[in-house]
Amino acid sequence: EKEQEEGQGEEQQKEQKQVQEQKQEEEQKRRRRRTRRRTKTRKRTRTNTKTRRRKEEEEQQEQATRTTTKRRTRRRKTKTRRARKQV
Repeated sequence: EKEQEEGQGEEQQKEQKQVQEQKQEEEQKRRRRRTRRRTKTRKRTRTNTKTRRRKEEEEQQEQATRTTTKRRTRRRKTKTRRARKQV
């Protein structure tokens, strides 16, 4: 009886090892697929970030010019109001 039990235990261990090996192989395949996908998306985003940065810089420059003109106009308006009050 003991020998039979030991034999069954060994068989179970062999089966478990096979199952584990299969799982590992599947995981490796999945990982390979994932890495491929990642590299593709990374390339795409890199070009997008370049264009995005360029656009953002242009917008910032435009906004900077807008804000400076706005400030000047505001100052002029406040001066005229003060002048009106004085007169």
